[in-house]
Amino acid sequence: MAQTMRKIDVKTKLILSIALMISIAGCSTRATNQLTDNSTARLQSSPNTATLSPAVLTATPANITTTSAATVPSPAPAPQTTPAASVEKTGNWPQWRGPNRDGYIGEYSVPRVWPKSLKEVWKVTVGVGHSSPLFADGKVYVFARQGEEEVLLSLDAATGKELWRNASPPVAYEMNPAARAHGKGPKSTPIAVGGKVFTLGITGILSGHDARDGKLIWRKDFSNQYPSTSPLYGTAMSPVVEKNLLIAHVGGPDKGALMAFNEETGAVKWSYEADGPAYSSPIVVTLAGERQVVTFTQKEFVGVSAATGKLLWKMPAKTGYDTNSVTAVAYKDMLILSLEDQGMMAVRPVKRGRASRRRKSGAMPRTSCI
Repeated sequence: MAQTMRKIDVKTKLILSIALMISIAGCSTRATNQLTDNSTARLQSSPNTATLSPAVLTATPANITTTSAATVPSPAPAPQTTPAASVEKTGNWPQWRGPNRDGYIGEYSVPRVWPKSLKEVWKVTVGVGHSSPLFADGKVYVFARQGEEEVLLSLDAATGKELWRNASPPVAYEMNPAARAHGKGPKSTPIAVGGKVFTLGITGILSGHDARDGKLIWRKDFSNQYPSTSPLYGTAMSPVVEKNLLIAHVGGPDKGALMAFNEETGAVKWSYEADGPAYSSPIVVTLAGERQVVTFTQKEFVGVSAATGKLLWKMPAKTGYDTNSVTAVAYKDMLILSLEDQGMMAVRPVKRGRASRRRKSGAMPRTSCI
């Protein structure tokens, strides 16, 4: 496409180019159809412990069991999710992995002739970091580190002109020696929704900004709640919004919570106390008739109610260095995920009476494009 994003060099500067602004990786599988409330339910008198994979995954969930691929019945008729407007129609890429958090462009028209080279229209030095830029309503939002400040910038997409700049108080941060080359810039991608832009800094500070002028609406620092407020290699999960709730996993190694905040005030709506946050980001999907937040934690893969935060199911997801960093992809009535050195797999949550379970849909090759 005509506009893609230039790769960021965190050792020197993070350069944003409108000519290389909205590169959409085609690796992700789109969640075109996800299970709806009319999914088949089977009665289950009590939850079991079952094996998802002979090699690695066993689950002792509150309300899940699993079966082998051979016993999985045909999936329910093609379900529907609440559709997001296509990128081509709106031009918006307002969050991690785009409108549906799946890296997919809906109705893109492939040019008959591709240009031999891209023409640079403008270039702006914005700072250091791994956070992806957003594009919404003709504006580019970039979250980066400048000196000791974490800065949210709004730029005019046509010209690169700075529209506003909001800088945090100085953010002291020392990188883990194993990740020092990453730099101290933020890794979490903001989200622009409802006239607001929300950011999650490298140290786990969560902030809401007015998209019109960048003014701070509210800010949350969790240092009084948890011994550490970021994982070993810095906060990287990107928040998601469901209805009027901003959802983020806060805290640090071994102790944290997946929380939902009122996007207007920052008040906590619900909290799922769990182990520490992972480096992956949550998605919100309807599976087995339940609207749920699906995400990795430090050591587990979980689904919780999007309305209440109640645990619906979970499965172990322990890796060698606690580096769960893959955002799951929803496909039809399944979740596709991968674990470090454990390959890819698909799981299918199934509701049985009052309980939910997850069926393994078959292991996939140990190669992935995430």
